[in-house]
Amino acid sequence: MLLQEVQTQRLSDTWFGPNTQVGELCYADKTQARHSKEELPRRVHKAVTPVTVKNNSSQMMSIEKLSLPVPYLSLYGLADGSLWTDQVILDHQDDAELSRLQISKQMPAGSDSAERLAKPRLYMEKHGLFRAFSDLFAHAASRGSL
Repeated sequence: MLLQEVQTQRLSDTWFGPNTQVGELCYADKTQARHSKEELPRRVHKAVTPVTVKNNSSQMMSIEKLSLPVPYLSLYGLADGSLWTDQVILDHQDDAELSRLQISKQMPAGSDSAERLAKPRLYMEKHGLFRAFSDLFAHAASRGSL
């Protein structure tokens, strides 16, 4: 039973979308992304979200902004005291504004025991389409370059 939610950090509000008519209000934060689990700094007050980006486009992909569907993710506590969420897999196709989103329940390698601390706030289909990347693709496609 949830007694109370306490905000541990105030994130800035930002608009995520190709223009002011299409998009959504999000929280913004700078990434602490790393290539491997071993490189992650230990932060007991923050959860780690493993993200895999598959570029199935014929063009090289540059990511300026990334939106994560946090309300759809469960929160887990690992034996070492760290917090993790479900893994997010984003599949980008040629000239697509939306990416295919898959949420995997698989914990990172080396994470033996994980206890689910919180269920997702929202539920979705097994695969969904999601505006995951910034408007870089829409503008680059209209100019003919990426």
